[in-house]
Amino acid sequence: MPVTAFNLAGQNGDLPHSVDAEQAILGSIIRNPSLIMDASDQLKAEDFYTLSHRRIFIAMKALAKRGAQIDPVLIAEEIKKDGPPSIEMSFILRLSDGCPFNEDIRQYSALLKDTAARRRGLSMSAALEERAKDPSTPLIVSDGTNYFTMRGKGVIGAGGSAPANASYITQVSESGLSAEQALASLVTGIVKNTTTTGVLSIATATDISAPVFGADAGANDTYVVTLVPALASYVVGTKLRFFANTANTGACSVNFNGLGALAIKVLQGTADPANGDIKAGVWVEGVIKTGSIFEVTSNLGNAASASPGGSNTQVQYNNSSAFGGSSSFTFDGTQVRVGSGSSSTPGLGLNGNHGFYQAAGPIIGLSINGAAKIVFNDDLNLASGGALKFSSNSTPAGSNDVGLVRSAAGELTVNDAGFVGGSPANLRTASVRGAAVTFANRPGTPVEGMIVAFTDSTTATWGATITGTGSNHVLGYYNGTNWTVIGK
Repeated sequence: MPVTAFNLAGQNGDLPHSVDAEQAILGSIIRNPSLIMDASDQLKAEDFYTLSHRRIFIAMKALAKRGAQIDPVLIAEEIKKDGPPSIEMSFILRLSDGCPFNEDIRQYSALLKDTAARRRGLSMSAALEERAKDPSTPLIVSDGTNYFTMRGKGVIGAGGSAPANASYITQVSESGLSAEQALASLVTGIVKNTTTTGVLSIATATDISAPVFGADAGANDTYVVTLVPALASYVVGTKLRFFANTANTGACSVNFNGLGALAIKVLQGTADPANGDIKAGVWVEGVIKTGSIFEVTSNLGNAASASPGGSNTQVQYNNSSAFGGSSSFTFDGTQVRVGSGSSSTPGLGLNGNHGFYQAAGPIIGLSINGAAKIVFNDDLNLASGGALKFSSNSTPAGSNDVGLVRSAAGELTVNDAGFVGGSPANLRTASVRGAAVTFANRPGTPVEGMIVAFTDSTTATWGATITGTGSNHVLGYYNGTNWTVIGK
């Protein structure tokens, strides 16, 4: 029969207790509410023998936990919440009247704990007395060497064994008890019951994980797993895993301990597995998402390969659920490169057929709606120099194009065909300013039509030939042979 403790409520002085110590502790807390912290650390409610004192202590702890003030009025109201019988506030007030007040309540607490322990001892003795009245129940005590029965005080034998159906926990190991266990032999860990007699031991990693995994014994797409100990029911959030003995061919299910088939889902529980997502001979881990869905959280058999696609330096992209690479998109650790493309399909697309491209030769263009609009060219079909073309057509030299070309001589040519050979175009501006130079610093290979400002002409006469080392500031024109004065 089980050992039960006495219900101490209602006892009237027949068990060890100290009403004065109980009142001293409660009265001290009323006078100095901060003492509730010490009292809570040292005492339990059941350490108070008097029921009314026990209820007052519980009310004080509840008020302290909420950060409320501890006073007779609030204590009485808190007790009312616990139901009848209520305690008059006058009774609570008397606890602090005429009782010793001490900031250190440890001695009072020690006295209460001692009397409470003695009451528990008497309660256990009474239970043993009841047990002793049943002749079919073995009762055994030990002096460390011999074992005696409570009935007849007969010696079982020095160092002999206790009855096989007896199970006890002792403080020190005793080899004579066949189902005995010493508390000192237990180390820190999760305790498990290893036998039906109640002997305890520390659980191993295998013991802890055993209830949440098992081997599959079903067929394709219908997995059957037996967990030991068995699941009582499917509980949402339970994490389980099983060892699949077959691969799936599509939608499938798993049944744990005969509780019913759970549909296996992937992609956060939203889709059926694809063919081969579950491989034979692999562990499948998941969680019970609902009462009908087992969501797989482990890697799938068809997961994308970790090996890169394409060649070295090629940037990876999703290529039909696998890694892919292309020579049109590379990164060598320093520079990102994209394909050349064309005006109709830009290599670096911004949106649709808008973007940048590289045409044949040293040409970079900006394409809008599949047509070249701005073109940066090294020479625009010239042997030297550089050019920039603004186009309203898709052809390199349309009739509405405007080109800016810098020649080897340092000239900037504006024309209406995008090439130096095209028809010259007008340049309209509020002013044009050229750098003034000495005659010695004139263009080395001038061409007819050049205009340069000189600062040291020997003449200022209009149409006269300019020579250097003079003091006149004039505007010179090259007529194909000489520089002549056209202004000053």
